[in-house]
Amino acid sequence: MGRVFPLLALLAVACNAAVTPIQPQHLDFLKPDQRATLDEALAQLLENIRELLRTGDPERGIPVMAPLQTDRLDVDLSLGGLLDFTAILRNLFVDGLDRFQGTLTLNVMQMEFRYDFLFPDVVARGQYDADGRVFGLIPVFGFGNFHVAPRDLRIQGTALLRQLPSGYLHMPELNANVR
Repeated sequence: MGRVFPLLALLAVACNAAVTPIQPQHLDFLKPDQRATLDEALAQLLENIRELLRTGDPERGIPVMAPLQTDRLDVDLSLGGLLDFTAILRNLFVDGLDRFQGTLTLNVMQMEFRYDFLFPDVVARGQYDADGRVFGLIPVFGFGNFHVAPRDLRIQGTALLRQLPSGYLHMPELNANVR
């Protein structure tokens, strides 16, 4: 689960970095040929994300994530009392993040991105030291080695965009469903 959040953060950074300031009056109507151009731009954005996963971006603090190799990753999850969880992952290796199939769509009127990413073969391994509680009552803890290889991992959701007075876009909300 901890590897999903860096990917979502990467998506948010890529979306913010790839969108230029726009004026609302230009968003009223998209002609069919402009729709094709928008679809092409979104498809190119997916390829840019794939490349960013492979190369990283040191200027923005984005590490190479395909494959992801790190000596230590701290994970801190709090899901409204349902789950409170901290973990330290050591010698973490994650492969397969760049082999995704994905779609992005933009509802221009609502300024909402919908995304759907399918990762057919992600593999992660390393050591963990975890401590937490489920429902605030049930302790969950442990340490040791882990190896997970989910098949057909799907991340779907939406991202709302709002235009700031400066003309730049702000992402006030990012929702994700993981299956």
